Amino acid sequence: MQVQIQNSHYFPNIGGVQNIMARLAAELRTRRHGVEVLCQAVPGEPVHGEWDGVPVIRHPYDPPAGRAWVLEPMLAPRALRRHIPAYANGTEVFWSLDEPYAIGSAGAVPGVPVVYIAMHNQRRMLLHTRAVSSWRGRLARRLQAVQWHRLQGSALRRADQVVVWCEITKHDMAETFGVPRDRIRVVPLGPGPALPAPAEPPEVLRDRWGVPRGVPVILCVCRLDANKNVPHLVRALAQCRHRSAVLLVVGDGRQRPAIEVLAAELGVRDRVLLVGAHRNPAPFYALADLFAFPSVFEGFGMVLLEAMQWGLPCVALKADFPRVITASDEVIEDGRTGFVVDPYSVPALAQRLDVLCGDPPLRRRMGEAGRERCARHFRWDAHVETLLDLSRALRGGAPSGGADAR
Repeated sequence: MQVQIQNSHYFPNIGGVQNIMARLAAELRTRRHGVEVLCQAVPGEPVHGEWDGVPVIRHPYDPPAGRAWVLEPMLAPRALRRHIPAYANGTEVFWSLDEPYAIGSAGAVPGVPVVYIAMHNQRRMLLHTRAVSSWRGRLARRLQAVQWHRLQGSALRRADQVVVWCEITKHDMAETFGVPRDRIRVVPLGPGPALPAPAEPPEVLRDRWGVPRGVPVILCVCRLDANKNVPHLVRALAQCRHRSAVLLVVGDGRQRPAIEVLAAELGVRDRVLLVGAHRNPAPFYALADLFAFPSVFEGFGMVLLEAMQWGLPCVALKADFPRVITASDEVIEDGRTGFVVDPYSVPALAQRLDVLCGDPPLRRRMGEAGRERCARHFRWDAHVETLLDLSRALRGGAPSGGADAR
């Protein structure tokens, strides 16, 4: 089958979505299916190029000029509808990870169905993550949020099949947009590519990053944006009984200055290590003892799978729709591979961190159970095979029946 994977951005832009697209493409190539990526043009990159062996087509893109930029979400599908037929020669199915592409592709090429992969509620994400101070900025953000809400509703209605990565996103789509639940298929993701283990032992890695030897290290890997909720984790660290425990945060973002101020106010500045963003976080997983993920809004949370692959027990927040939308309690088996806690209680998070900090045998048991759960339940081969089965069914072919998805 010839699959076109669509999103506004692809490499050399780097992010979670780009890594997922790359993994989809790699799995398709392993199965000897045709695959190409369609995305926006990037200065300095050719229209027809290649990235890691995958053909990449970059269509022209002219962002609205002047104040018209606030209307960009509503203008994009119309432009894409003109471009897509010219770049879809031989395509048998569109896998759209972006609402304008799902809308622009629907009916653009006769007989080519659209599988819309809804990563999260776009309106919620926009309002959760983009903090602005001026009234003009807040007004523009809300205007864009309204547009994205309408776009996502249109994409959900017009796509031939809707796929989400977790049950809470399915619930969100059904409750928010009134989409029949039987039109939405939950297909869990697999973890990212296995990262090579560092050659140095953990003690040497700790010395390199200024982490004291012999103290519990709580690792968090995320952007420092509002939805990641890192201040909640800093407050929990300040309430931990293990006064030597260190919080190591890998990532950067707009909240970094506020986190530094908060850590100083709580008297834990020397125990909160903000090391910035790193393309290869393997050394930090190798030196850590447990993983904490306090996010209140996630489309899935692949970083939990990454930590489980490294044998780290995980602590994260329970979902509480619509205020806390996270798949953490779908990924973590509470009490076996880690803990999921009350999302509003700092003491509850601190207590679970304390339990793991003070019990190395428990950390090892939970870490091994997490590694096994990750390998058994979250598999890229099953994910892609299910997408292929859905695509074959849309084209009138019989599914292979190879993968089980909820």
